[in-house]
Amino acid sequence: MEKVSVIKCKSYQKEILKEAIGRSVELIGGFKRFISPADKILLKPNLLLAAPPEKAVTTHPVVLEAVIDLLSDYIEPSNISIADSPGAGIGYNPENLKKVYLETGILDIAQKTGCRLQFDTSYETVSIKDGKALKKVDIIRPALEAGKIINLCKFKTHSLTSMTGAVKNMFGLVPGLSKVGHHLRLTNIEAFSQMLIDIAYFKKPVLNIMDGVIGMEGKGPGMSGTPRDIGLVLASRDPLSMDVIVAGLMGLDRSTFPMLRLDGVPSADKVQVVGEIEKDYKVEDFVLPKSVGREQLVNNELINRIIIPRIKNLISPFPFQDIKKCRQCGVCREVCPQGAIRFKGNRVSIEYGRCTRCFCCSELCPEGAMDIRFKWLAGLLYNRPGNAAKK
Repeated sequence: MEKVSVIKCKSYQKEILKEAIGRSVELIGGFKRFISPADKILLKPNLLLAAPPEKAVTTHPVVLEAVIDLLSDYIEPSNISIADSPGAGIGYNPENLKKVYLETGILDIAQKTGCRLQFDTSYETVSIKDGKALKKVDIIRPALEAGKIINLCKFKTHSLTSMTGAVKNMFGLVPGLSKVGHHLRLTNIEAFSQMLIDIAYFKKPVLNIMDGVIGMEGKGPGMSGTPRDIGLVLASRDPLSMDVIVAGLMGLDRSTFPMLRLDGVPSADKVQVVGEIEKDYKVEDFVLPKSVGREQLVNNELINRIIIPRIKNLISPFPFQDIKKCRQCGVCREVCPQGAIRFKGNRVSIEYGRCTRCFCCSELCPEGAMDIRFKWLAGLLYNRPGNAAKK
């Protein structure tokens, strides 16, 4: 049975955070269980886009600083590097990486600690022998060359996959523009979720540490989401087990978190929770994305399989421009996998017949100007009492 440790931590003060992370890792065996002095370690934070730490879009820089301090008891900082590829559609190049590292506070941490900040933007197509959703994938070279990966993920909602956690964070091993191809090919949410698992376990992190001090609720995972005090740090050897517990904390279940419906994903009673909270603990009144549960409106399998697909465009949420926030930067147009977005003056025109509801535009909009809305029929369905997606 895999363990997930959950420790309360309400501050990003380094010493407080360092103590909480140290305790969480100690409860699952300690750093010595996962690393040795000769290892080349890659720290993989969530660096979705160039956003300041207080927006809760990215892993807080002090989390990296605390982890590096803890690792330095066992390994030289020169053997630790930091790398990620930003979100789908963002060019994976040194200029964009520098912008992300600077805005998120990671550049300062690398300079302070002496760790190597990766600007190598090469990648390689590799085979995933045991992959269920894909057999080949592009992986950034810093990840391929790392001896071991420590996954520093973030406690966040996600409008497409319901939540971002340990598994979804490993999608950052795929270079930005290559992610677009997976959104194009895997429009079924369960197939997309399986792809995320395939990638996470191709280069499985030896340790997963989640920044849940301040998480994100609502329209995550980008600037449209809302920072939320969670006050937790989590650690686990297994990314899927961590996500199963985090889903429970958010109030997600099989009907609202597609990954839980896949073969091989453990149920919560198969994961041992250790630390300061009980397994059935939930974040009170946690706000989920409006899109959550849209594929499971009713419990009748016949209706979900035959009728729902025929009225999908009437009941699916769709991206919509908030003209008051939009500054016409064009990011939404650039990152759309289907090329469904155009500009007409200062207005965004979306060809909804081509839109697959991947919400990359909402995820990566630097102003949080791509809202998510419903047509009237969907509003009636989603807001009815007892519906799983009413939040």
